[in-house]
Amino acid sequence: MGPPDRRLRDPLPADTTPGAHPLNGTRLAGLALDATDAPTAHPLMHHGRPLLLDLGGTRTPCPAEGLEQRAGAVNSEATQAIWRDVTAVLIRPDARIAWAGTDTDPQRRAADCLTTLRTLCR
Repeated sequence: MGPPDRRLRDPLPADTTPGAHPLNGTRLAGLALDATDAPTAHPLMHHGRPLLLDLGGTRTPCPAEGLEQRAGAVNSEATQAIWRDVTAVLIRPDARIAWAGTDTDPQRRAADCLTTLRTLCR
């Protein structure tokens, strides 16, 4: 048996788009939710499709085939500081962050999310 494939261990390259969030391309970690049915995002990942978490507690209108959408609030006391400005996050089925948004406007968040989904599905 050979060494493990490095591509499975290494994080994706950071998004170099101006204004991209530093969480983009990293593995989901350190996000504690204020939800009794899912204290973290990991239990929500069992569907094998992208997950959009609207962390402002309102459902960002981001209609897309095969996208699971959840609204919730972040438990800021239990969450790493890098998450505190994030208002929405799109998580790939492999638990990597495709997009983290900080915009407080739901329409702009939805547009950014759809752009990211289209890029992922090319």
